[in-house]
Amino acid sequence: ITDNELYLENSPHFNQHEVDRLIHFVNKADLLVIDATYMDDEYAKKEGWGHSCLSRVVDVADKAKVKKLCLFHHDPDQYDEDIDRKLSQAKAMLEARGSEIHCIAAREDDKIVI
Repeated sequence: ITDNELYLENSPHFNQHEVDRLIHFVNKADLLVIDATYMDDEYAKKEGWGHSCLSRVVDVADKAKVKKLCLFHHDPDQYDEDIDRKLSQAKAMLEARGSEIHCIAAREDDKIVI
């Protein structure tokens, strides 16, 4: 699910029906590769740019009960340390939900065998 913006629930653009459709579409997927461009604090200034923030991505993945979550489409201004922090936060969010989803962050030259 690349180049996709999952709006926050307090946004006038938020559409629960669309979120539910996405959750249904990716339900129990072996792998969900999804746009997770922004940290939540960055997203406030970037709403409407066509990219999602971490908490929304984690919420969809958890509700869909995917097996593996791959954070994808990183902001070009982010450094490796920023992406590592994003991954750590996603893992912490999933753990707080009691989720068993394995979470990774896409990196250049990664290969994933399904």
